[in-house]
Amino acid sequence: MHATHSNLLISHVREAQNRFPLLRDMLWLLAADAAVKATEAAQITLGGFGYAREYHVERPVREALLFRIVPVTPQMLLSFIAGKALGIARTY
Repeated sequence: MHATHSNLLISHVREAQNRFPLLRDMLWLLAADAAVKATEAAQITLGGFGYAREYHVERPVREALLFRIVPVTPQMLLSFIAGKALGIARTY
């Protein structure tokens, strides 16, 4: 029963991604910034121990930074949003 519901949810999410690319990109930027800020706060809280593997913070920090630049950079997303939503011409 749960597999059917999750498959239905996945199909709705994929359909929404195709129908609303601007919303998807805006949410991607928001999530990436939130992930970077959260991991940065965790690392600052632990001080120098935030770099130690024993405290399990250094890997999420690396992954959050990758989440921010992969598959596209925030500047590319902002350029796409500006072009589609605001009608601003490309400058590159």
